[in-house]
Amino acid sequence: MKIRPVFSAVVLLSLASIAGVSAGGEGSGKAFVLTQVPYRPDLHGSRSAGFLLDRAAGKGSRICHLAASGELTVLTPEFAAASDPSVSFDGKRVLFAGKRTMQELWNVWEMDVDGGNKRQVTRDVGNCREPEYLATSSITPPDFTDRVRWITFVSDAAGTYRDGSNEPATSLYATNTEPIQERGTVTWRTTYNLSSDFSPTTLRDGRVLFTSMQLSAHSPGAASDTLCWR
Repeated sequence: MKIRPVFSAVVLLSLASIAGVSAGGEGSGKAFVLTQVPYRPDLHGSRSAGFLLDRAAGKGSRICHLAASGELTVLTPEFAAASDPSVSFDGKRVLFAGKRTMQELWNVWEMDVDGGNKRQVTRDVGNCREPEYLATSSITPPDFTDRVRWITFVSDAAGTYRDGSNEPATSLYATNTEPIQERGTVTWRTTYNLSSDFSPTTLRDGRVLFTSMQLSAHSPGAASDTLCWR
């Protein structure tokens, strides 16, 4: 009898290690936060399935903590779906995209590295995925002294569609995770591509590297080329 795994091999979405911290406490070596997705024959092992992480992170996907000892701890058992973890620079918090029910839109959430103190970061900004921490900064003139933490994320809130398809296009957005004095939460769209921008990564100097789908200049109306921008 052929035995098939219930979950596929774990998929590392956050390559940042958590030095000296694990779900079991401090001083236990390096650890990783990752997404585990259920095994789906239509997506695993099929060359025509498309981008695996984009489609497979649906019902049953979950954020897990992998300790140096090999112990795996589920951090999001109360979510119907959770994906796209991003570890904070100090290794103490994790951003992720989650749905408490499958009827909800994807939203960005933040939690402690052990899964505690979960709080919702985005609201009413479409489906929000792939969050990443940004540097602290201020937008309050003239002194710009009230520095707060910011994040970037991907959303389909603009209501546009990818070139030549019925799939929603995505853009990069930014929002603050701590309230700004007299302004509260500020959210704005940071890219305005006619197709899709996604997969942001924060570089060491604070710039953001992301993937952008652009209509092919060589063949008008053809499939989009995929480029990287920063």
